[in-house]
Amino acid sequence: MSELLSIQQLNIAYNDIPTVKDVSLAVGENQIIGIVGESGSGKSTLIRAVIGLLGREGRITSGSIVFQGKHLETMTPGQLRDVRGGEIAMIFQQPESSFDPIRTIGDQFCETMKLHERATRADALSRAGAILRGLGFDDPARVLRSYPFELSGGMCQRAAIAVGMACRPRLLLADEPTSALDVTVQAETVRTLMKLREDSGTSILLVTHNMGVIAYMADRVGVMYKGRIVEWGTRQDILLHAAHDYTRALISAIPKLGEPFVPPKRYEGRDEENAVKVQLSPTHWVLGEATA
Repeated sequence: MSELLSIQQLNIAYNDIPTVKDVSLAVGENQIIGIVGESGSGKSTLIRAVIGLLGREGRITSGSIVFQGKHLETMTPGQLRDVRGGEIAMIFQQPESSFDPIRTIGDQFCETMKLHERATRADALSRAGAILRGLGFDDPARVLRSYPFELSGGMCQRAAIAVGMACRPRLLLADEPTSALDVTVQAETVRTLMKLREDSGTSILLVTHNMGVIAYMADRVGVMYKGRIVEWGTRQDILLHAAHDYTRALISAIPKLGEPFVPPKRYEGRDEENAVKVQLSPTHWVLGEATA
């Protein structure tokens, strides 16, 4: 499988405080990579770095981000704008940040598609309606006429996903795409993202704390703790043969149907600064000592 995105030895700091530490991973063509971890683990910072959205306080201190042979970490803001939306799209955890509050959803669809595909307004609205219908909207035309503040949080999130999918990007960065949705709409959204991969060959780099989403979607999984990927493998490796104590703690926190809920033991952490990568199988590695 050819690589679409390659991240190598990436280090990121906010106000000179290390946030992402020595992260390396690759996303292949037509592949879904899941990054899982608790809030503050650095997973959202990681994907924001791909398209240069770290803000004034954040900066890449070392490492590389290569997309289809192009070094994104050395691009100017203008060059990155040409990549965003068309070749790489992003779905944000807070959907309201994706939209201009004083323009309709339809206008913003049309602007995105005109910029990257030079589509007519009629073509843009037609595709937008089809995507919104696939995301569970019964009346896409009403949504397209609406302003962001007129939509509920879940509706706004699904509309943001639809805009991200509009230009059929090669790579979709998804930051907690189901976090604002109820269980039924979560399932619809996940199925739609999977269909996007099936129909358009779009690769997805997904960050989430939801192990259920990981179990359904991800081909490969990285477990992130305090800025480092501490375990990496196929979803079967991670869910069935977890080797790192933190991964096991995450899995133990998932409620199980028909069983009484037992609060999981808090993971106290360990020093990963000098940890070594232990290869457990051709697809599965863990930092530090494996206890599998």
